[in-house]
Amino acid sequence: MTQETIEATPEGRELTDVYYVIDPEKVEEKGRDLARLLVSRRCPSCAARIEEEGEIPSAKTQMGEIAKHCSSSEGFIRPGMPLREIVFRLLLGAGNKSVALADLHYALTEDWARPTHPMNISIDVLKRILDQDSYYGFKEVSGQAQKKGGRKARGKKK
Repeated sequence: MTQETIEATPEGRELTDVYYVIDPEKVEEKGRDLARLLVSRRCPSCAARIEEEGEIPSAKTQMGEIAKHCSSSEGFIRPGMPLREIVFRLLLGAGNKSVALADLHYALTEDWARPTHPMNISIDVLKRILDQDSYYGFKEVSGQAQKKGGRKARGKKK
C-alpha cells in the first residue's frame, strides 16, 4: 500500500496522523465495567488466578498484565474474531498506548486476514467503524505527541 492510498480520504484529511486507544471513560459511560470486560480477555492461567483470588484487578492493572503476558498467549487473537474484537485486542496488546490507524489497518488486512476470513477493508472504512463503535470505547487521538504504541500492533500473529 502506498502513502497516497493511506492519505486519500473523502474529506481530504490525512489518516497518517490518526491513532487510537481504548478510553475507559467511554466504556463506563455506556454502563459497562471495563475491568470485568477485560477479565474475559485474559489468558486461562490469569483468569484462573483472578477467579482464585476472588477480586477483579483494576482496568489499568489488567491492561498492563494483558500487554505483558496474555497478549502473547496462543489464541489471544484469532482470524475468525470480529473486526472490532481484533482491534480491541491489538490495542490491549500494545498496553493501550496509542496505535496508528495505519498499523491497525495493516494488522487486520495483512496479519490476521485469511482466505476463510478475508478482511478487505479500506483504511477510511476502518476509521468509520472505530469512530462509530459504542461497545469497546475506541477513541481517536491525533498528533505525534500522542504516538506511543507505534508498530506494536504488527507482528503479534500466533
